[in-house]
Amino acid sequence: MKKLLRHKWIEQDGFRVHKCYHCATIRYWDSGYQRLMFKWMRNWKWIIGYKPPECKRIIHCDKVES
Repeated sequence: MKKLLRHKWIEQDGFRVHKCYHCATIRYWDSGYQRLMFKWMRNWKWIIGYKPPECKRIIHCDKVES
């Protein structure tokens, strides 16, 4: 069984800046929009959005042994 992990936020330097331990998505406070924004990298380009992407790391709950 595969289970998607949720973001595990680790505090970074700065005002309300956090980074996901698993997928390196950055969550930060934007004073212009007055809300939390998310920044992540896809195809070598930074994408900024209001909602975070799904965390891409997958763990295997059941071990398959041969």
